Amino acid sequence: MAKANFLRFFIFSMVLLFVAGCGDYGKLLKSKDNDLKYKAARDYYAKEKYDKALPLFEDVLAAWKGQDRSEEVYYYYCYTHYGMGNLPSASFHFKNFTETFFTSKHLEEAAFMHAHCEYNMVLPIQLDQTQTKKAIDELQLFINLHPTSSYVDSCNNLMDDLRLQLIKKDFNNAMLYYNTGRYKSAITALDNLLKDYPGMDNEDEVEFYIVKSYQELSENSVPEKVKERWTKTSELSANFIQKFGASNEYTSRIVSVMETADKRLKLLK
Repeated sequence: MAKANFLRFFIFSMVLLFVAGCGDYGKLLKSKDNDLKYKAARDYYAKEKYDKALPLFEDVLAAWKGQDRSEEVYYYYCYTHYGMGNLPSASFHFKNFTETFFTSKHLEEAAFMHAHCEYNMVLPIQLDQTQTKKAIDELQLFINLHPTSSYVDSCNNLMDDLRLQLIKKDFNNAMLYYNTGRYKSAITALDNLLKDYPGMDNEDEVEFYIVKSYQELSENSVPEKVKERWTKTSELSANFIQKFGASNEYTSRIVSVMETADKRLKLLK
């Protein structure tokens, strides 16, 4: 929902310029009665009219700065940005809330919401994944700071989702190397996948394409490296069969690769 509302924020910002000076709402904005403004802001917030609530919360925050009641105002102000889909501002303010009101009853919730905003700003798999890594770091930081929180399970689930996205991104990059005949780069990329994400669900598929990449390198190798590469292909094939067993979906093809490698090695003796 927060992602879907992201673009609406910009539309709301433009509408505010027009609405601010109109009718009863315009008079409310100009009022010096901050208690009235706060009550109205809460009413608008409850009705999800965040575009009208935001300027009122801003006025009240400025008027009550340094007072105890500013904590609750700022809490709703953070959620107003979130409700409008303004995720960068919501993330900033939730974090700022934890640093400003570090004894608040809302501290843990605000810290989680900061991390959750970072999660919601993650870009699709086809685009740069810097934000994905940042979101993982923020979720992990929350767990480190609040290990007994009721939000920990949610954080772990969100991190699993983000790690899966990174795995898919890196695997797709590795397969691009493979499909374009850049087998050395494919091997490096696939090896890095195994190191970075041990125990991932498609580990067998990754190791299969490592074997296939070595086979392709062997088939097109310069004479001085051909024996070394076929030997490596045979060794990796044997390791695959031992690790994943005969029932694995890739094993029959790996057996075929190993047989080819062993035949080539016999011819090279």
